[in-house]
Amino acid sequence: VIHLDSFDLEFLEPSTTLSSISGFLEKNPRGGIHHLCFYVTNLELALCSAKKEGVRNITLRKALGVIHGSPIAFLNPKDLSGVLIEFEEQP
Repeated sequence: VIHLDSFDLEFLEPSTTLSSISGFLEKNPRGGIHHLCFYVTNLELALCSAKKEGVRNITLRKALGVIHGSPIAFLNPKDLSGVLIEFEEQP
């Protein structure tokens, strides 16, 4: 992880052959951007706002992010021009 003023840059690698990162690399052998993460102060409120705009949450259960251990959720890329978006709750 590289911490910058306005964002963190994370370099990911698969932890298992069944991980979402493994699947991404099979489809994109040269790598690329897997997803974008936005910090939000209230995850539930952010998800409600997205839902009002027709964007579905694809996180099936409450999850904590690996880097910060904060609550996270992913939005459906089919609703966002193919871009996977993560919301991470930060105080």
